[in-house]
Amino acid sequence: MWIDLRRTKQLSIAMAWRGLKGAWRVLLGAVSLFSSVLVLFTVITTLTPGLITGFARQAIERLAELYFGSIDDMATVLMTLLWVQGPYLLAIFAGFLGTHLAQAALQTEVTHGGFELLLSGPYRFAEIFWAWMTSTLLLSLMGWLISSLLVLGAGMITWLISDLSLPFSLEYWLLAFTLPIPVTLWAIFITLTTLLRFPRMIQGRSNLASAVITPLATLPGIVLILLINVFPDVNNFALLLMATAAVLIGTALAGFGLYRSLRVEALLEG
Repeated sequence: MWIDLRRTKQLSIAMAWRGLKGAWRVLLGAVSLFSSVLVLFTVITTLTPGLITGFARQAIERLAELYFGSIDDMATVLMTLLWVQGPYLLAIFAGFLGTHLAQAALQTEVTHGGFELLLSGPYRFAEIFWAWMTSTLLLSLMGWLISSLLVLGAGMITWLISDLSLPFSLEYWLLAFTLPIPVTLWAIFITLTTLLRFPRMIQGRSNLASAVITPLATLPGIVLILLINVFPDVNNFALLLMATAAVLIGTALAGFGLYRSLRVEALLEG
């Protein structure tokens, strides 16, 4: 599993640049659509609270009281949805985006002969794998950053036109802008390892791969947002550390299993 870091870095940059050139319109469209839907859903939920379940409404009220002290007006609810729950929803989106970008990148390379060409060159399989990981992570976080600017920007506008104080500490912003990294890393790693372990899912034309992988890949983000709704006073920094540790342990176990069971030849068959 030894890799040349210089070669891996060069290959990662090349893959990321090619992916950005080939799919920037799709990426920008997906990011804009998600951000718009999230902001619109947030506004509709604020104006018509009867649309959400009792559990969700109670969770929003508890978070609003914890961060803002009250839920007296719509601005408080809107800020809670955009700035308290928003980073967790954005982390789930980053994981979802990473899953589909990783699946598309791997499918393109394997089915169009790019993987075989890379193996016939100076690259080891481990270098190709980590280049896939890094390039997909960069593209996913780029999409997440654009979406975050749009969603958190809507929260900033709400804050500016309201008389609410800003209760968020440096720890909160560290969580908001660091949380998507382990969530997205897990999503990409699970997607690549699953597809490499079961190459017939790559070669197939159905949506089976997405149906099987997406729930597992986005599971950490979903668990995290459930945790803050059930336990609103949870320590955010501790939550970030636990999420990172869980991702590292899961990644190590999945990587070891892949290393022991992968047959590169199976990817080249058919």
